[in-house]
Amino acid sequence: MVAESLKKKITIRTGYNSTITTKEAIKYLGIWIERDIKMIKHLNEAVIAGEKRCMMLGKLMPNFGGPNSTTRRVLGSIIYSQLLYGAPVWCNMMNWQKYRTIMDKASRKVTLRICSGYRTMSTIAAEVISGCPPFRLKAEEAVNVFNGMDKAIAKEMAFAKWQERWVNENQDKASWTRRLIPDVRRWCERRHGEVNFFLTQFLSGYGNFGSYLKRFKLKDTDRCSYCNEEDTPEHIVFRCQRFNAERESSIGVVEPEGLADFILSNPQNWSRMDNLVRVVMMTKV
Repeated sequence: MVAESLKKKITIRTGYNSTITTKEAIKYLGIWIERDIKMIKHLNEAVIAGEKRCMMLGKLMPNFGGPNSTTRRVLGSIIYSQLLYGAPVWCNMMNWQKYRTIMDKASRKVTLRICSGYRTMSTIAAEVISGCPPFRLKAEEAVNVFNGMDKAIAKEMAFAKWQERWVNENQDKASWTRRLIPDVRRWCERRHGEVNFFLTQFLSGYGNFGSYLKRFKLKDTDRCSYCNEEDTPEHIVFRCQRFNAERESSIGVVEPEGLADFILSNPQNWSRMDNLVRVVMMTKV
């Protein structure tokens, strides 16, 4: 009975020949509050506003060219701040998958812009490559800080949950990225190295590779045009004999599982790997 009464509109006539009608939701201090105290409207409105802002910033962040990934992350933080507004009020809604999906819809677009990734790229790979934690964890971290938790401890908890999710969940997705970047905190807290359009294609496996193009029916074959092996990121960058000279002069003998150690050890190694990927991606057909 209470639930049904909440759905009905109530009209109150005042003594000044005017009426007041109840609404489904009201906006108070920037937060939409519904009759049943759910926050669905607020989440939807936040996503709409975030997508509009993302579209505006997208003109400043084209996939090819534009600012580097560090600058993109700063610009993206504007959208995250808007999405996270009032998190202590609605954060418990993130316990349900359908509400997480609503917020992930907007945050995904931000991560793709930051790392210059293809739209078909998996969300979990985009989050790691761009260095942006899953939205649910960012919301939890904001709430923990609001409730008095030390920022460093809240950040530590967020990274621990992110690493656990990265290792144990969605094993069928982003498997190639997981091989290259096993430790998300080490990757996100690096002090050098920018990701870009070409490097993100390599790190994600979503790009100008036969394995990807055939999967999305953009090409009839997934074979390498040089050696007829399957054209994957691992093959073209680490194995294909066509680029032996470039590979030996830049990274030497490095396996995918050891790539993070190699490029995170110093800026020079990152630059060498970046140049190799750029040459390979711009030369291959």
